[in-house]
Parts: sequence; C-alpha cells; structure tokens
Amino acid sequence: MLSVLASWLDDRSAVVVIDNTNSEPGPLKNSVYQGTVLGPLLWNCHYEDARRASEHGFDENIFADDLNCFKVFDRRAPNDEVYAEPQSRQSSLHRWGAANQVTFDPGKESFHIIDRRAPAGADFRNLGVTFDTKLIMNTAAHEVALQAGWRLRCLLRGCRFFSRYVLVRLHKSQVFSYVEFGAPALYYAPDFYLAPVDNIQARFLEEAGISALEALTEFHLAPLSTRQDIAMMGLLRRIALGSAPPLFSSFIRRETRPLFLRCLRNQASRHDKQLQDPIDGTRTFMLERSVLGLIYTYNMLPQHRVNEKSTSGFQRKLQLAVKRLAATGEPNWPHLLRTGIKTMSATSFQSCFI
Repeated sequence: MLSVLASWLDDRSAVVVIDNTNSEPGPLKNSVYQGTVLGPLLWNCHYEDARRASEHGFDENIFADDLNCFKVFDRRAPNDEVYAEPQSRQSSLHRWGAANQVTFDPGKESFHIIDRRAPAGADFRNLGVTFDTKLIMNTAAHEVALQAGWRLRCLLRGCRFFSRYVLVRLHKSQVFSYVEFGAPALYYAPDFYLAPVDNIQARFLEEAGISALEALTEFHLAPLSTRQDIAMMGLLRRIALGSAPPLFSSFIRRETRPLFLRCLRNQASRHDKQLQDPIDGTRTFMLERSVLGLIYTYNMLPQHRVNEKSTSGFQRKLQLAVKRLAATGEPNWPHLLRTGIKTMSATSFQSCFI
C-alpha cells in the first residue's frame, strides 16, 4: 500500500487539451492530485485536522477545501469584540497551513456578522450561492432570476420550431436545472423576493400555451415552490432514516419522547419515524418558512408513505398526492405540503397520499 501511495505522489506531467489540440507537457509535483480516484480521499485525510486550529467555541464545517466557522455571540457585544475571535482563529489556521504546506487564498477569506437587525460585512458566496448578512436571500434570488430569465429568453426565441413536449424538456434541462441549483438556500426567503424566480416558470407556461394544471399532470412540471417542498421532504426522510449527512442529523433529530400538547391531535395516526418539531407558535416566521416548517407535515404523513424503499420513490408519491389534490379542483394544491395539514383535517390530508 505504501508503494502505491508513493508511486501516486511521484512527480508527473500533464497536458491541457482544447478542441483536440494538446499543450506542451507541464510538470506536476509536490501536489495532492484531486482529479484522480485517490485525490479526494488523501486530501480529506490531510485536511481533516485543520478544524482543530479553529476550535475554542467555534463550529466548523469542511467541504472539500472550504472551511467555514461560526459562533453565536451576544447581540449586545460590540463588533470589534465579535471580529477579534474569528481573526484569532484565522491566524491559528494560517499557522497550521504553514506547518502542513497548505496556502489559503486571501481573496476567499472574509468575516461576517449575520443578524436580522445589525448585520456587518458584505454579501458572500458559499458553494455557488450568494448569501446576504440578514439571510433574507434577496441578492441570491435576484441573481437566479436574472440568469434564469436570460436563459428563458434564449429558449423562447426558437419556441416556434419545437413542439410543446420538446419545449418543456428544454426548459427543464436549460432553465429549471439552474433555478433548482440554489433552491435549498432560497427555500426560506420571503415570497416577495422569490416572486421573480417563480415568475420564470409562469412566463414559460404562458408563452408555451400550457396551464399550471396541465404542466403538472401532463408534463410532470410542478411549480417551483412545490418542487422545493418535495425536495425538502426528501431531506427530512433521509434524516429520519439516518442516511443524511451528519450535519443535518445534528440539527434535526428523531423524536424519542412521548407526543404531547399539539401532537396529541390524531396521535394514533402518526407514523413511527417522527422528527422533533421546534415550531410551537413561539418561533419567528422565518423559521416557519424554513425546512423546519415542513416537519409537522412530515410527521403527519401516512405510515405506508414514509416506508417507501427509496427517497426518489417517496418523492414521486408526494408529487402524485399533489396531482390527486389538483384533480379535485382545490385552488391551493401547489401548497399541499407546506400548508395543507394546517388548512385540512388530518383525515383529508392523509387521504391525498393513498
């Protein structure tokens, strides 16, 4: 095994290929080659203890070579005091990097105070999504609507040359795929900021001559808000089964206590994979808009639906439930998973998931 690793880490040469034209060979040495099978594994082993340099009350999250740290401070603490601690951890991390031959890009390092009332710092990007320091996601929603709108205009220029089925396929692959990339981050954004993003599909359907109900039943194209709900419900299912990334499982936990208070209603109809529901009427509306607001819906699903063999199969059944409700003429069908359990009786709600 040591011989394999030594051979893999040996110096090598590489070429850049563009349009079947090769560049001159260039040397690769003193590197952890991330573009190979062993690259990510060895890099993760090498980079894993970087989190130790940023401890002392901070929570760390490592994804590939990205290291994000955060800590909760008293809102009354002055900004200088708040900034002093992460700057100290940054210096410690740089010392770790110097000792382990890891150099950090100064252009990607930044400090931010995230608060709804007194934020500080500029917007920042994380995993391709722009976050603002109030976490209302207005900047990200604007960027998505702008890029998706440009893609939609390009698609609509040639709409007269394609059938409706081809147009829908192109819309899903070229426009909707981009919109859904940042959907989890935009999920809890206020409706006011999400309206331009939602209007992308509404405009496409209008130009293609397709109604929202027809798009759902014939083309399997649910509204963006419905698709987001289905995606987040899939995440909750993975958390309940213990197959989600540990970071999610530490934030949303399985329910192990007896059901009381709000949960007494229709307790007999609850399935056996309950999640702890923090929304008890005392939380902010922002939390209710997040994935936490879907936990009550997940907890009220019928047992046979949460017992689906795969997450994709589970999500297909959720979409079938939306179609079933839409077929009845219910105008609020796009929001079945978000508000259905709050506006319908438990029996009527569960009957949608037969």
